[in-house]
Amino acid sequence: MVIKLIKIYLYTLIEENCLLSLPKNIQNHLSNYNEKQKIISASNYYKLSLELSKNQLNINDLFFSSNGKPIIKGLYLSLTHNKNYYGFALSSTQDVGLDIESIPRFKFSKIANKILNAEETKEYNKVQDKETYLASIWCEKEAMGKMLGTGLNSNIFNIQSSNKKIIKLHDDIIVIVSDQPIKNFAIYIDEKNFDFNSHNLV
Repeated sequence: MVIKLIKIYLYTLIEENCLLSLPKNIQNHLSNYNEKQKIISASNYYKLSLELSKNQLNINDLFFSSNGKPIIKGLYLSLTHNKNYYGFALSSTQDVGLDIESIPRFKFSKIANKILNAEETKEYNKVQDKETYLASIWCEKEAMGKMLGTGLNSNIFNIQSSNKKIIKLHDDIIVIVSDQPIKNFAIYIDEKNFDFNSHNLV
């Protein structure tokens, strides 16, 4: 399986009763999630299993690092969800981190002083659309934590990625980060190619 560009698959419809069809290690990984998170995450891994099978890979070969990062040999992947979408990013050639957040969640948010470094704070004070800026920064930190396998630790808030793409999708922000420049990527929503343009890029 060779995916030369980063492919992002997003879904809106939950797959009911798919948890028991997943491998035991994934079921165990999801066992501490609350019921809503478990259903969404199970749907995500189920959709991932279908995409892997199209490309001669098997979800049974997926395992988790000690920090909970999902890993499968020969492929980089990252999963995410919010209230509107769930999905994942796949690439054969470069490591990826993916996150999606709802912009309205950051309206009147008081977390700016907790997550922004000095340079980001200066930019935050300048921009008019503070919710979108704050959502994109939070997404970037989350995506970085996923790619590095560290999660949101204190060091992540001092890191900025030079290899990232930020996409605005209605009231949501999507951030992709990578360990290399992102030259090509594609987004699919419910199996259909999303034809984004410059208006969607932040």
